[in-house]
Amino acid sequence: MNERPIIAVDAMGGDFGPSVVVPGAIEAARLYDLHVQLVGDTPKLEAELEKLDLNDVHFDIVQADDVVHMNESPRTFCAAKKTRPSR
Repeated sequence: MNERPIIAVDAMGGDFGPSVVVPGAIEAARLYDLHVQLVGDTPKLEAELEKLDLNDVHFDIVQADDVVHMNESPRTFCAAKKTRPSR
């Protein structure tokens, strides 16, 4: 059985956010026959995807409601999240 590797990508990160990350992730999925999970704000990701040729590309979007900012400790963020009420 030949399954595609699944790669999760923080599509909101980087200096230019989804305008650069999304096209790069889609191109990588095409070139390397990957399944890419684009993680981030769904409407923003969909807006970038509308600009691209998505034929023969395997991807999906994973909505991420929370953001860890550059000045935040991931450990502190995760610990605080455990005490937050579920949405």
